[in-house]
Order: sequence, then structure tokens, then C-alpha cells
Amino acid sequence: MAHKKYSKHMGKKGFVDFTPRKIASYILGIVLLILGIVPLLNSLKLISFTLPPIPEFILWTVAMVGSVVLLVDAYHEIHEFGTFHKVVMIATFITAIVIFIYGINAFIALPFALPPVTGIILDVLLAIGGILLFIGGFMGI
Repeated sequence: MAHKKYSKHMGKKGFVDFTPRKIASYILGIVLLILGIVPLLNSLKLISFTLPPIPEFILWTVAMVGSVVLLVDAYHEIHEFGTFHKVVMIATFITAIVIFIYGINAFIALPFALPPVTGIILDVLLAIGGILLFIGGFMGI
């Protein structure tokens, strides 16, 4: 009997859902948030430690995978019509596309050069991406 009561709440808004897409959102959200927020807080002198140097290939690969998951999350948010959902969806699309384009540019795969992204802007982008991924894990269908 308790199993039925528990299972009827799974998949509803506000409850943790463990589908592969949601798990990817949770994990990548935490990773991108850490990759963005720790260096950002360190550069603002709010904390005295930072992450060890991460090879650029790994950083941009994780960021690009995160941006693809962000786009998938945003696509699933199309079905939600609340104002908050629309704002999150638009922010998600913009953040994902910017991260993805800079990731491709980091691998010198674009026929043109983008303006260089400074450390603080990259940290903010990664932190916003992490927050949106984490939110995406709890929202949508």
C-alpha cells in the first residue's frame, strides 16, 4: 500500500525524478555550478581557495555536453506556459547556445573567431548554466 502512495507522486512537479535526462541535468548542473562559482568567488576575493587548473579540452567538453542537455531541457519546457517557465526557457536557450559556440570556438572548429571570453564571463556562464541545468532537473516533463 505504501508503494502505491509513493509511486503516485513520482514524476509530479517538485519531486525528484530519476530519468536519464534528469540525472544528467542534476549531475551536469552541479559540475558546471562548481566549475563556475568557485573560480568566480575566488576572483571576487570571497573565498581563499580555487579549483586546480582544468585542461581546456575537458572544461569545454563538459560545458558543451551541459549545453546540449540545457537545450534538451529547454525543449521540454516548451510545454509549460507559466511566465517563470518561459523566462527559464529563454535564458536556457541563450546560455546553451553561447556556451556551445564558445566551446566549438575553443576547438578552433569555426571558420571565424569570436571575441575572447574573459575568466569572469566564463565563470558566470558556467554558473548560470549549472543553475539552469539544476532547475531543469526539477522542472518539465
